[in-house]
Amino acid sequence: MGAPVVRLRDWAPRLLAYIQRSRSRAFAYGHLDCALFAAGAVEAMTGVDHAARYRPYTSLADGLKLLRAEGYADHVAPFRELLPAISVARARHGDLAVIDGPIGRSLGVIQGASIYALTETETALALVPLSEAREVLKV
Repeated sequence: MGAPVVRLRDWAPRLLAYIQRSRSRAFAYGHLDCALFAAGAVEAMTGVDHAARYRPYTSLADGLKLLRAEGYADHVAPFRELLPAISVARARHGDLAVIDGPIGRSLGVIQGASIYALTETETALALVPLSEAREVLKV
C-alpha cells in the first residue's frame, strides 16, 4: 500500500473532521466502503492516501479484482501489510479494527471502547463495541 505510517501532530482533529464528514455520506463501493473508510482515516491521520490507486471501483467484486491483481487475498490484506497487528488491549483511538460484518470481514476505526463501522444504511456510520474486534492494526 505504500510508505511507512506516521501520525501527524494534529492527527486527532483531522481524524475527527474525517469521521464527521463520513457521517453525512452514503455507503458506496469505490467511494465509501469499509476499506476506503479505513484508508481515509489513515490518510486523515498521516496525510498519505495509501488507497489512491484503487479508486474508484463500482462493486465489491471489482474492488477485490483490483486487490487480487496485486496479490492480496482480500480487502484487509493491504492493511495488514501496511500496519502492525497489536492486541485489542493495546488499541488506541484511530487504530483500525477488523470485525465480522454481514458479508465477511470489515474494517472500522477505533474510538475509545467503540469502533466506528460502516453500514449500508442511510446513516453510514454505526458504533460497535471494541469487544467485536477480531484484530487491531496500529496506525
